[in-house]
Amino acid sequence: MRSNKNSKQNLRKAVILISGILLIINFWLLDYDNLFSRENLGKALGGLSNILLMAAMLVSIRHTKKERENADS
Repeated sequence: MRSNKNSKQNLRKAVILISGILLIINFWLLDYDNLFSRENLGKALGGLSNILLMAAMLVSIRHTKKERENADS
């Protein structure tokens, strides 16, 4: 059972890493001259979704750690 939890933990960390890379790419591709244009809206929303995904994975990792500590006590 322990290796299954570790693989889920590693998957969450991989999702955070990939999401961070995509966030950097989204910010790189933004046209800062026309920041509020329609073309930039998709990239900006993509960046926002990456931020929210990273936050969700961090909360999930933190919750899993607390559950594991409670189970061990």
